[in-house]
Amino acid sequence: DEALRLFERGDYDAAEATLQPLAQLQGPQGAKALAWSGHARFFKGHETEAGELYRRALAEDPSLWGAWFQLGTTAFSHGQHEEAVEAFEHATRLIPELHKHPLAGLFSADPKRAQAQAQLYLGLSQRGLEQWEAAEASLARAIELNPLDPLPYGVLGDLLMKVGRSSEAAARYEAALSNVTDEQGIRSLRNDLGVALFQAGDLERAGVAFRAVVRDHPDGANGVHSLG
Repeated sequence: DEALRLFERGDYDAAEATLQPLAQLQGPQGAKALAWSGHARFFKGHETEAGELYRRALAEDPSLWGAWFQLGTTAFSHGQHEEAVEAFEHATRLIPELHKHPLAGLFSADPKRAQAQAQLYLGLSQRGLEQWEAAEASLARAIELNPLDPLPYGVLGDLLMKVGRSSEAAARYEAALSNVTDEQGIRSLRNDLGVALFQAGDLERAGVAFRAVVRDHPDGANGVHSLG
């Protein structure tokens, strides 16, 4: 509890010092303390050191969702897609326990939102390896877990267009517009819908979509150009 309080204050040095005696223990409690020490290093910007602590923790207890997730995000940010896929595959097989956890604030303490983020990053990493079918399945699962997030819709639609399935991409964007409430996300999705419909040869509906973009953002050059 003391370490968590220090995390919430952003005092990561003190949090790690508090965890140090526990990190010397064997078994799940020591592994958890190692993983939390990794979070402290990660939040201080020491990704390599954090990764080492995460791996040590997972060698003791492979059920630590947060350690797998953070290993995956670090690998993804460095373009190491194979390592990221491995980490996120582990994360997606686990149910995150965010009660009293340093990462809880990243996901509003919502386990489904956390699971959706792991699926999203898994799909992005699989896309980086051109594993199209696996990426499609992961992104669809991310949408299922958190239908309000516009990002996986956009990534999935882009992937479908990349492999020549523009009509399916348009259907995904239309589904997104029925669920997403974020205004910036809606504007982006409307433009993506127009592009997908245009590529699918449905010029009339593409025009409707682009008119909606121009109506909502009349100063935006992309919408005006696309409609033109």
